[in-house]
Amino acid sequence: MHWVIGAGAAGLTAVKNVVESHSTNYEVRGFEQSEEVGGLWATGRCWDSLMTNLPANAVMAFRDFPYPNGPSYVHHTAVRQYLRDYADAFGLRKYFAFGTRVTSVRHGGDSEWIIQTTNGATHTVAAVVVASGHFSQPYVPPIRGLPLPFPPTIAHSGTYTNNTDYTGQHVLIIGCGASGVEIAPEIAAVAQTVTVVAPKRKPQDEFFEIPQHVRASHPNLALREDLVHRLCVVDGGEYVAELESGGRVHGISRILFCTGYLYDYPFLHRECGISVDEGKRVRPLVEHLWNAEYPTMCFPALLWKALTFPLIELQVRVFLRVLKETNGFLGEVGGEWGRDERLRRARFQNGGRDAKYGHMLGEEHEAYVRRLLSIEYKDDDIPDEWERMLAVYAEAGPARLVHGADYRKRDYILKGRDFHVVNKF
Repeated sequence: MHWVIGAGAAGLTAVKNVVESHSTNYEVRGFEQSEEVGGLWATGRCWDSLMTNLPANAVMAFRDFPYPNGPSYVHHTAVRQYLRDYADAFGLRKYFAFGTRVTSVRHGGDSEWIIQTTNGATHTVAAVVVASGHFSQPYVPPIRGLPLPFPPTIAHSGTYTNNTDYTGQHVLIIGCGASGVEIAPEIAAVAQTVTVVAPKRKPQDEFFEIPQHVRASHPNLALREDLVHRLCVVDGGEYVAELESGGRVHGISRILFCTGYLYDYPFLHRECGISVDEGKRVRPLVEHLWNAEYPTMCFPALLWKALTFPLIELQVRVFLRVLKETNGFLGEVGGEWGRDERLRRARFQNGGRDAKYGHMLGEEHEAYVRRLLSIEYKDDDIPDEWERMLAVYAEAGPARLVHGADYRKRDYILKGRDFHVVNKF
């Protein structure tokens, strides 16, 4: 029996690929705490205007389920519908218990896992796919004077829906990650002033930047490379933000944290062998996937700055292939591959990479994907669509900086291992 926790993109493709393994030893059950498939895309954590920042038809489709014809960059509701259609097309819903949360996962010895759920049931399974995602626990940096719980004037981007509440306000946005670069200009369109405070960018952050032309079109939008050290409340309920550099931001009426999320697995017991560094890096893992202590547990979908659904599916398929080859490659996970993982981790640390970037691929993206492809396809030729996806991904990221707000007005036309782009601006 295989156990899948979560019915988002990773959980759905995990169940599908287990079912298609055509092995009586590969029964599968999935558990989802909500009442619907889709994970992040179905939970209400998508703000009203959110669209994909990658071309969905080119790099966000599972291997045998293309997106419907239409623009390459799509609204978040199209992704939600895509995942629902995927579940229905392959009959995946029947494998999930909805409205059921996993409360405990323990390693039971003899390569078994003991699972408990909110309905009081206990299950013993052979393998666990932890596909619960990493967008459920908002990260809020420690700031002196920050009122907790948040008053109505302070929020995290996970609860942001639209800019209505920010009309005419003086807004402080803390953080400038994937959400901040999208939300800041949207708020600036209606606010009196918007000040974005984020740490000095590192090379790893190159795409998390508000383009200069966007700032030029919103003269009320200012970006300060700094950290908020302390918040003070002054007469009238306004805030003053004291910065680490010694500077201040005065007259703040609203604050929005765009600081991302933490990896959080409260159901995993210590004997599972997994810990989470500062909520930002899951370890010890081999290739950001296998539990290095017990390789019958895997964590697809931890990665960022990487291909999305196709890579998640590849991770799942590689995990299943490794499980089948119990006397072969599985024995090597803690051997040469384990040593490789330790070397990579040491290189990241020696290069100044902190826990925040533990699961960011960035410049290692193509090498990582090809390592997994070499396991999945062995000596066979890599399918053309993978060569094309790698090429599209390498082109689409820099295009966001080159074309600015117009980058979503580009359609990717796909053919074999090739593609071309049609600009609609």
